[in-house]
Amino acid sequence: MCRRLQNILFIISFYISFSTLNAQASVFEPPPGSKISADSVIAAIERGEAVWIHKCEILGPLIKRGTPERLDTIKNIINISSSNIDDSIFFSDCFFMSPVVFAIATFKGVVNFSQVTFSKQAIFVFCTFKKHALFQASTFCSNTHFYHTTFGGDANFSYSTFSGQVDLGQIEFEDIYISWKQLEDHLIYDTRANLKLMKYFDETRKLDDADGVYLFLKNRERMEKSWYIRYSEYYLIQLTCGYGVKPQNTLYLSIFFILLFAVMYTKTGALRARNQDFALQRSLRTAMRKISFYHALYFSLQTFIIGVVPEWYPTEQYLIKIRKFKLFKFKTLAMIEGALGWILVILFIISLGKKFIR
Repeated sequence: MCRRLQNILFIISFYISFSTLNAQASVFEPPPGSKISADSVIAAIERGEAVWIHKCEILGPLIKRGTPERLDTIKNIINISSSNIDDSIFFSDCFFMSPVVFAIATFKGVVNFSQVTFSKQAIFVFCTFKKHALFQASTFCSNTHFYHTTFGGDANFSYSTFSGQVDLGQIEFEDIYISWKQLEDHLIYDTRANLKLMKYFDETRKLDDADGVYLFLKNRERMEKSWYIRYSEYYLIQLTCGYGVKPQNTLYLSIFFILLFAVMYTKTGALRARNQDFALQRSLRTAMRKISFYHALYFSLQTFIIGVVPEWYPTEQYLIKIRKFKLFKFKTLAMIEGALGWILVILFIISLGKKFIR
């Protein structure tokens, strides 16, 4: 089922649910085609009535505000569809107890829903904002939909928080103030919209936000592949370097491997000094004695970075030896560490270089 059809059916389901509400609650429902004053809409809201407006024109500013100490509670649903709002909307310090639905609506003035709480769904689908749309410092407690909505001015979601899914599919905007930290774990996957958002973050030099969207897209692409490619890509590319945008991942993984191999090299007989004099200078009485963690770390670090340690060499002894069961010669472990080191160092240089180039 296509995404647009899903959203249309979602809106229709709200219309059906509202028809049920019609029989149970007082409803402000002007006839389609009416021109109604904004004051009459506000009066209906203050009376606790549900607002159902379809194919109407709302004249004058819609203003309702509370205070940070005492929020203005709006108990019933607001459902405005296929209508024009000719002036500005200003709701501040309000608490919406029911869904807020604007479908196929045109806002000709500034729309301000700053410092409000949407306890249920906040739906603005197939809408057009001619001027700024301000949702600053607001709380979205449920799913939020801005599907196929056009923002003519700024779309400002600064300091807002989302708890449910956020649908930004097919949106059009010039400037949008939102961060990946706000959207992470909430944004609905939509390739076109997500790429547009990533490009905007890149152009405005919000590079960490752009990287967040990029990783989100790559992760979704990975999840659509066969299981063996999916897991291989995760461990080889995403975990190690975050598809080239997280050099810190490579650094942390390198430190982990250096310490891990260093612990292995502390086993008795793992390393041998290339000459006895050097070994004695290092307080090693015999070449086969267990060495300190410091010396093992020194060997591991050099093996990882350059692959060669002039003072030491790994032996033919086994890391695991239980009777006839033998596993991992230290010479083999050193070769594995050297190979891992080269791979991770190259990944780190590429990832870090990409960061600096941007």
